[in-house]
Amino acid sequence: MLHKIDEGEVERIKDKIGQRFEMLRHDLKLSQAELAEEMGTTQNLIFRLENGLKVSQTSLFSTFLYFYKNYQINPEWLFSPENEYLPRYHDEKLLNIQYNIAKSKKKLDLINDLIRQFKDNDLLPDL
Repeated sequence: MLHKIDEGEVERIKDKIGQRFEMLRHDLKLSQAELAEEMGTTQNLIFRLENGLKVSQTSLFSTFLYFYKNYQINPEWLFSPENEYLPRYHDEKLLNIQYNIAKSKKKLDLINDLIRQFKDNDLLPDL
């Protein structure tokens, strides 16, 4: 049975994909205008993509192809925003770095949860 996606979920996913496009632009250390010029498009399109606003499927696909061909982004990372631990790029060195960062983040999250539980139960001594 197919799962129907409600309008709210679609908007949330569009917003996350937009955030991911913005992350890619920041990785390149480019302004919206600079990226638009590099891509041969408008700054308005970059703004609309990054902010989850309505863009044509052609524009979305063209932008994805640009990043895929020029920077080897991982399509699964871009279009699966619910999974924050997927690597951004296909480059092997970047994959390894991102994997190690993700593992460290998971460990840090566990430690922070444990500390929070200790604090909530007054089990931490005053330092």
